[in-house]
Amino acid sequence: MSKRMLSHRGDNDCNDVFYTYDAFIEAANKITWMTASFDSVDASSYDALVLPGGRDPEYLALNDEVISLMKGFVDKGKPIASICHGQQILSAAGVLKGKKCMAYPAVKLNVVLGGATWLQPNPIDRCFTDGNLVTGVAWPGHPKFVSQLMALLGVKDCF
Repeated sequence: MSKRMLSHRGDNDCNDVFYTYDAFIEAANKITWMTASFDSVDASSYDALVLPGGRDPEYLALNDEVISLMKGFVDKGKPIASICHGQQILSAAGVLKGKKCMAYPAVKLNVVLGGATWLQPNPIDRCFTDGNLVTGVAWPGHPKFVSQLMALLGVKDCF
């Protein structure tokens, strides 16, 4: 399949990771890894953005290139899937206004101050889709998180 998603790897070196979405539904050896700088990424080259969370978003939310990239995905109407602490980047980019979303409980203040309606993260595997935005709480929600993103991309999942 030709669709591509962009995801941050989750380490502090701020390299990007690109892979085809069939990596989610096929064998791990289908993953293709490449690195690029944030300022070299063009949102129009990708079909979706994935923010996997962890602790990096609190630092990445301070990076102007990351914020610009986030706005590029939103401006182009691309699906965005964010889980755990990833919503800190969404809040910093000012793209949560009027949305309903959830996040790891420690991120509630960022979500509310970003203008979103906070959805209770109970149970912990809960995920929610509002338009082109999928949000989730933590790793137990990965199957629902990926399934909801795949639905936005028009891909039938195999969960």
